[in-house]
Amino acid sequence: MNEIPVLVVGGASVGLTMAAELGTRGVGTVLVEQRTEVNPHPRANAVGNRSMEYFRRWGVDKAITGKGIPADYPADYHWVSSMHGRHLHRLSLPSHAELEQARNSGSANPMDEMYWSPYLKTIVGQQHVERALKDYVQTLDKVDARFGWVLRDFDQDGEGVTAVIERLEDGHVERIRCAYMVGCD
Repeated sequence: MNEIPVLVVGGASVGLTMAAELGTRGVGTVLVEQRTEVNPHPRANAVGNRSMEYFRRWGVDKAITGKGIPADYPADYHWVSSMHGRHLHRLSLPSHAELEQARNSGSANPMDEMYWSPYLKTIVGQQHVERALKDYVQTLDKVDARFGWVLRDFDQDGEGVTAVIERLEDGHVERIRCAYMVGCD
């Protein structure tokens, strides 16, 4: 039976982020995800600034911003009564390129909350975020990322969790003992 500190169940955005943070901090982690590849369908389309700061710390921010809308596109938000209806409100924020230019030129006002982070919302499909996170997680020595695996059963006691995981390709089953199991599925 393998013994590890943390078992992460589910390898989409949340599970990959959990495994990335644990692995970056040197915590032994096994991640199991039933899919072998990232879901290719667009889902969520915006990443908040705090998440992007984590992604920058891990070095995956450029891969994510490079897959979204171009950095020089403005971040305009419109509220309308319907697609052909009345325009109710507009919020215009600077593009990512404009934010960078203001920071680099020294013209950014550090008291303006818009400049507290290098990012506002990054407009990019969730499939691109997951691809960048999966690529990063697979480079971490402390993370054993198992795609094509599923959690079949677990038993919790006062000291941790004993989990049964299965490789879907051939039905191979393993038991894992962990201090913590995190459900991200």
